[in-house]
Amino acid sequence: MWLHVLQEVQQQEVLGGVLMEEEFTEAVRGSFRKLRRNVEQLLSILKLLLSFSFISIFTQACGYLLQYRRDVRFDNLYVTTYFRLLDARRRRAVLKPFI
Repeated sequence: MWLHVLQEVQQQEVLGGVLMEEEFTEAVRGSFRKLRRNVEQLLSILKLLLSFSFISIFTQACGYLLQYRRDVRFDNLYVTTYFRLLDARRRRAVLKPFI
């Protein structure tokens, strides 16, 4: 009987080392799965933000284009007093004005 108990204890010690390795391996795998899941969530959020950024830039560009085509003075910063003077001279000379 003592011999049987001694063999069981020795087997448990040997298996304990294997169990510790399996537990360690499973812990590493679990940690890796958790890290991978977090990275995938982060990437999906970044993709969503990129999509919203694209839509926002596209709608702003369309709005800019519409305003630019409707209003001559919208974003035409180069129209200065000098051009207005040239335009007045061209009108007096019966030429087509710039503005």
